[in-house]
Amino acid sequence: MYEGWVHCARINIKRVPYARGSEQLAVAVFKMGSLIQSIHIMQEIARDRKRIIVIGLLLLVTGLAGAQPIMDSALNNKRYKNRYLVWTTPTRSKSITGIAIGVQALNSDDKKLTINGVNADFGALGFIAIPVVALLAIIDAGNEKPIDLFDDKASTIINGISVSIGGEIFVSVHGFNIAGLATHAYKLNGISISGLASVSTQFRGLVIGGIYNSARSGVGIQIGLINNCKNLKGLQIGVWNKSGKRGLPFINWGT
Repeated sequence: MYEGWVHCARINIKRVPYARGSEQLAVAVFKMGSLIQSIHIMQEIARDRKRIIVIGLLLLVTGLAGAQPIMDSALNNKRYKNRYLVWTTPTRSKSITGIAIGVQALNSDDKKLTINGVNADFGALGFIAIPVVALLAIIDAGNEKPIDLFDDKASTIINGISVSIGGEIFVSVHGFNIAGLATHAYKLNGISISGLASVSTQFRGLVIGGIYNSARSGVGIQIGLINNCKNLKGLQIGVWNKSGKRGLPFINWGT
C-alpha cells in the first residue's frame, strides 16, 4: 500500500520542475510513516502477548489451587486404607484385618485404627506408663472416684486377641488382652490380664491388674493388689478393694 503511494508521489513530483529533491523527501516521509506504523503494530502485538501470558498464568495458578484439594484427598485416601493378612504397626491405615505386628498398635496419622484379628507388639508406651501407673496407685488408693486417663474415646480398637510385652495405651479391646506391664483402655470387654496395672474407663468381664486395677464402671470381676471401681456390678478380689464409697480388704462387691 505504501509502495503505491510512493509511486504516485514520484509521478507527481516529476511533473514539477526542480522537484527531484522533493521526491527523495517524500519517499523518506512515506518510509518513516511505514516504520512508525510497524512499530505501533509490534507494540500492540507485544501488549496482547503480555495479556495472554498474564491470563495464562492466572489460569495456571487457579487450576493448581483447585487441583490441590483433590490431590490431597487422593493422597490421604491412598494412605488411609484397609490392610489385610499381615501388616506392621504403627501404620497410616484405617484398619488391619488379620495379623498386626510391630512396635505399638497406633495410627501414625493421629486417626483411629481398628484391628480385627490378632495384635502382637512390643508395647513401648507400656514401659513409659509405669511411673504414671505407680503414682496413680498411690493417689488412687484412698480416692472415692478412680482417676480417668481419658473420657470417651480410644485411638485403637482391637477386636480379637492382643498380646503386648509392654502394654497398650488408648485402646479398646474386645476379646482377650494380655500385657506384660500395663494396659490403659477405654473399654475392656472379655478377659484382660496385665502384669502390673490396668486402668480402664469401662470393663465387662474379667480384669486382672497385678498391683493396681482401676475402672470408672464395670460389670464382672476385678483382681489385683489394689482394686478400685466407682460403679461396680460384680466382685473385687485383692488386698484392698474399693467399690463406690465402700472399701474392704480381700473381697468386696458392688451392686
